[in-house]
Amino acid sequence: MAALCRSLRARRLALAASVARRVPRRLDGPRGPSVRLYRDAVTVLRAELVTSGYGQGRDWANAQTVYTALTASVQPAGARDATGRKPDEDLSRETAIHTHRVYTPGQADIRASDRVQYGGQLYEVVGSPWVWAPVTGSPAYTLALIRRVDG
Repeated sequence: MAALCRSLRARRLALAASVARRVPRRLDGPRGPSVRLYRDAVTVLRAELVTSGYGQGRDWANAQTVYTALTASVQPAGARDATGRKPDEDLSRETAIHTHRVYTPGQADIRASDRVQYGGQLYEVVGSPWVWAPVTGSPAYTLALIRRVDG
């Protein structure tokens, strides 16, 4: 039994060493080598709710920047063509929906009614952002789903 445990431990150490050789490392942290996960910059825009002759809506022409994250991680969550067109619709019009997940460290000031600017494009926040707090209780990151519709 002891020989089996030593063999499994040796395999684990060999696997960890081979993975460590393949992972790119940077000397940018105070504790030594680290891999930088949050590389993207995002800006969160918020507009006031205004009342007009047509009802209530957001005044995006006068939107304010409420949060800028220079250390965010934006990951594609999918892109697809919109289907389910009505028979009388113009079939030459193509629609594409781009969805991304935005991770920001800590607790970010992002609401479901906000818009996010990323990569020169404007996205709308889909649903309420989610703050993940591990067992320690301090927020580790905020996750927001964003979407852009072309066409």
